Amino acid sequence: MLYLYQGINGAFTEGGVWEYIGDDPNAPAAPSSWDGGIDETALAQGVPYEYRYTVEAPCGKTHSSVVTVYKTVEVPYENDDCSNAKLLFFFDQTTAFKNREKNRGSCVLQSGESYLQLPPTLEDNGVFAGAHDIWYRVTVPKRNDGNEYELLVTIDGEAYSGAGISHIAAAGYTGKCSNLNEVGSGTTSSQKLIFSNDLGLLVTSQLFYLRVGCTGTLDPKGRTGNEGWFNLTLKLQTI
Repeated sequence: MLYLYQGINGAFTEGGVWEYIGDDPNAPAAPSSWDGGIDETALAQGVPYEYRYTVEAPCGKTHSSVVTVYKTVEVPYENDDCSNAKLLFFFDQTTAFKNREKNRGSCVLQSGESYLQLPPTLEDNGVFAGAHDIWYRVTVPKRNDGNEYELLVTIDGEAYSGAGISHIAAAGYTGKCSNLNEVGSGTTSSQKLIFSNDLGLLVTSQLFYLRVGCTGTLDPKGRTGNEGWFNLTLKLQTI
């Protein structure tokens, strides 16, 4: 449901009446109340729909405002896709990092989505509808020393204060994009998340995928305030 009154700029007076002022017979019906909404699923992509709101102010004067609605399709960034994951490297056999990364756009999880147990089919080729996130991949070097290993992931937005990512959600996987196996995950309402990923015995090198995003509540324009900068560190250690 799309609430038109949230698109009016400036002062707003409750109790008015909405009307559709276009000529499209298939346009969604105007809201029946001042705070009602329209069915956004009935909007045609790229077509402008105009609705007028008329209300009588306390002084007795009549005021009106026009809200124009467009339906667009947001194109995700390439790295929102598992198959286009950003490449990381271990520079000293134990540590890999990326500084000043940014998760762009609305990265809120949609209804029914989860960073836990990503579907094997990777819905929409790894991009959940409406969710912006970043995928990384790194080859974990083999150790073959009889020890079991974990990969400790730190996602830190605190260094960027209000410009840093918050409400972080992330998960780690081994395998291939067509058949990922989750080995760790975590969420936090703050700007810093640390979680471990169980890699077991590193008899051979392993390809590790990391998905970084966030959770939150959508605003009227379908955005969250959770996009932002962060530093990323991956640390290989024995369990």
